[in-house]
Amino acid sequence: MEPVTPRSASADPEPPAGPTDAEPGLANAGHPEPPAAPTTAGAVEPAGDGSGAGRERAAQAVVDLVAAALAGAAPKGSLVVVNPSPFERTGLVLADLPETRARLVDAAGSPVPLQRLGLAPTLLDETVMDDLRPFLGRIHGRELHGHEIVSWDAADGVFTVTVGRHASGHYSYEDLRRAILEAEPGFWVVRTVAQPVVTVAALVTVPPLGRAVLTSRSPAPAGPAAVAHPLRVDPYGFDPVLDNGLLRVCVAGDGTLSLRAADGTEVHGVGRVVHGGDAGDTCTHAPPPIDRLLDRPADVSVEEICSGPLTGVYEIVRAYDRPAAIGGGTERSGGAERSGGGDVRTVVTTRVELRAGEPYARCEISMDVRCRDHRVRWHAPLPRAAAESRTEGRFAEGRRGLTAGDGDGDGGRAGERPIPVFPAESFAAAGGLAVLLDHVGECEITGNGTEMAVTLVRPAGHLSGNRNPCLDEPAGPETPAPAALCQGPLPVRLAVLPYAGAWREAGLPRLVEEFRHDLLAVPGSGAGGP
Repeated sequence: MEPVTPRSASADPEPPAGPTDAEPGLANAGHPEPPAAPTTAGAVEPAGDGSGAGRERAAQAVVDLVAAALAGAAPKGSLVVVNPSPFERTGLVLADLPETRARLVDAAGSPVPLQRLGLAPTLLDETVMDDLRPFLGRIHGRELHGHEIVSWDAADGVFTVTVGRHASGHYSYEDLRRAILEAEPGFWVVRTVAQPVVTVAALVTVPPLGRAVLTSRSPAPAGPAAVAHPLRVDPYGFDPVLDNGLLRVCVAGDGTLSLRAADGTEVHGVGRVVHGGDAGDTCTHAPPPIDRLLDRPADVSVEEICSGPLTGVYEIVRAYDRPAAIGGGTERSGGAERSGGGDVRTVVTTRVELRAGEPYARCEISMDVRCRDHRVRWHAPLPRAAAESRTEGRFAEGRRGLTAGDGDGDGGRAGERPIPVFPAESFAAAGGLAVLLDHVGECEITGNGTEMAVTLVRPAGHLSGNRNPCLDEPAGPETPAPAALCQGPLPVRLAVLPYAGAWREAGLPRLVEEFRHDLLAVPGSGAGGP
């Protein structure tokens, strides 16, 4: 392990310490890449180079350039894990390893804790051809289908090409070309087969703003490396439970979560999804005169995705019947004026994950937004009643009360009836419960200080509205904003943490840094290696 130091692109790369004859493949940043931040509160995404998407692309380009430089300084076949934080971190990354060498060691030769997640398919392509010569057009030197050719074989009408992520040994394109041109005429089954590769989760410790270079080894007879706070499940398999000693997560029959922290803080019914109408605009939410909140799913299913010492995941699928929209008529359904189309079946999928050593549960929520003029919020009861909330935003932590205007500069303007929904940059905390966010969101403490509500999506079709119940005068022109309806797939990532004592004692700034910025893993591409 070594700190990351700036270097010129033309500088001679400094080889990492330790053995480098492994063949780990490309890994992601410890978790599938976080989805793009959804548009909440009916916000209109600006266009042009100054847009949030443009800034995100520019930031990703910087990450890619730095990662490429670090990969070039490591031997081909090694795995470089980078820590973007100014403190030492131990976290998960995913890696593809040869099945015969599915063990990782660090530069000192110490084993890295692993969990096997799955075996990649070996048959990449199968095609029937009556002439093998066009197959040459798919081969570029040693590359085929993004892999490197290891060997080939022709027998009994089957032409098999074996490929690997990093091939070694003798290879001659001319020999392969000659074998194809001299093949007997007639039909051939052409198969491209990959060497067996296993996907693993690795628990890696990396120094502040530093990197760790890992290599793979054959499985050790002594078994996997020890893990602090490993995942445990129900030994009888009856209940969907995840437990790492720091947090226990149990999935209830209605799809909500029960959480119990190591300090004894306990909360039930976390993750209730509530749908309601919205007569407001992109400026502010406004509940319809008659609004019935819908929170009971028509159907619930729970499936275990993975379970092991490093990570455990359950997928919760809940189906809801929601009104398609509100309009200007008098007929109401589900608490909102209906503009036609009837109810729409909406499926909300939540993947709840608990990792070794983490005191919070990760939740990845996805749905296909097909309704308009409504608000969908994620609710969590508080372990204890709260008179205020704390949110990170405005470049500092802010205090928010239970009513609009009761906090740090949250009063409304003349002719406005503000609602106590406040923005949050990275976290919101109240009453012994904290929600970590990976994008700017908004939250409200409801039920007289007993529950927190986080907005998932609020589709509003106009920039401003002339009939907003919360505004005497419109905030702007009544301009259609179709993109603000947020129609289509919507992903949201958050994490939930129960804690005892004051919010400052929970270490939220560090936890949210770890949640929002996963460790980055890239394969070495420099000289040397296998």
